[in-house]
Amino acid sequence: MMNFKAICFDMDGTLIDRNAGALNNYKQLLRWDIPEISDEELEALAKYLLKYDKHGSVEKEEIFTHYQEIEPRAKKEIQEYIDYWYEYTGIHTVAYKDTYEVLIALRERYQLILLTNGTIVGQRKKIQQMDFESYFDEVYVSEEIGYQKPDVRTFQYVIGQTGLDPDDIAYVGDHIVNDMMGSKKAGMTSILVSVRTPNDLSNVDFWVSNLGELKRLLLG
Repeated sequence: MMNFKAICFDMDGTLIDRNAGALNNYKQLLRWDIPEISDEELEALAKYLLKYDKHGSVEKEEIFTHYQEIEPRAKKEIQEYIDYWYEYTGIHTVAYKDTYEVLIALRERYQLILLTNGTIVGQRKKIQQMDFESYFDEVYVSEEIGYQKPDVRTFQYVIGQTGLDPDDIAYVGDHIVNDMMGSKKAGMTSILVSVRTPNDLSNVDFWVSNLGELKRLLLG
């Protein structure tokens, strides 16, 4: 059993299937904007936008500006697309199958913290939809903090809020740079959750392929 006092989680790609939720949101948005679009076109264009947004790292204004450039049937203003995206982003959120089971088990032993990059409006809708505030002692969105992972100040802020030492906290995430490098630099223990073999493990203290393995690692 590990001797941590707190486990801090990333959200997108770690606890929720960000790609599945975003793909469904793009599909709904396209059907709203282009009612006449065929199912084949809808699938292809939604997957293209999902790839273009690079796991949410591209600003929505850039995404929908690009969408207008490539899609002559686009009818709305940029802000309308952005507002629509955030209006429905919560309902499309999909948790991984082991998410709640693992969180419930870990709460028996550790303080649980959620730290996610993203906008307040978008991430808070996902958090509410997943009822994560019932499972975590503290929930933080980077836009509220004023810094974004992997900026070490993001992690330092959360560490400061807990009152714990950095080595009392493990950070669990799926992104080598944003999650592993940032948390490691802040003095946390970094735990990567990834089904793919990482190319670089220099900032990874532990590597598990899924949340079930994480549970066994942290609880023995």
